[in-house]
Amino acid sequence: QTTLSTDVVNFRVDAVDHKVFLQWTVINGSDHVQYEIWKSSGDASNFERMRIVRPQVWDNDIADYDLWDDNVQQGWYYYQLRTIYEDGSVEASPIRAVYVVGESDGTWTIQVMPNPVVDQISVRFDGTKVAQVDRMTLYDVTGKVVWMTKDEEVQNNLYPIDVRHLSSGVYYVEVVIDNQKMIERIVKR
Repeated sequence: QTTLSTDVVNFRVDAVDHKVFLQWTVINGSDHVQYEIWKSSGDASNFERMRIVRPQVWDNDIADYDLWDDNVQQGWYYYQLRTIYEDGSVEASPIRAVYVVGESDGTWTIQVMPNPVVDQISVRFDGTKVAQVDRMTLYDVTGKVVWMTKDEEVQNNLYPIDVRHLSSGVYYVEVVIDNQKMIERIVKR
């Protein structure tokens, strides 16, 4: 569990069904006036306030918050949670990145297994027989490319990727075939 401040813990952002799900937990936030969700798309440089959330009634000094952002299309999005205190001070969380997958045309899909992974993942192609992949890319949560291959042949609709060199965390596998893109989220242990 990642501590963001003395009050806000575990600020998470996940892409689910072509939307973004945001959630966080607050411990002992009695001096909080509001929470602001700030959002940027593309390059994480221009943030705009997306939503204001008022504090909940406290139950044992712990409150859980969640909300959906359905104003997204395929691409990278960046979120920051800002806590506004009674004295006017502001505390900002680290920026969280998420990739939203576009709708598939149904020709093919991918499945990445095992997930979570320790040493090696296999990208399995479902649907029509896939013989050639235009590009496969592995991104970390900040959008940085950590592995890429182009114009690869696929044997038996499976493609193995060695991930032993990666640190523990969340990654995204992006596959492009005939200008159609699919993304799967994986967890490296």
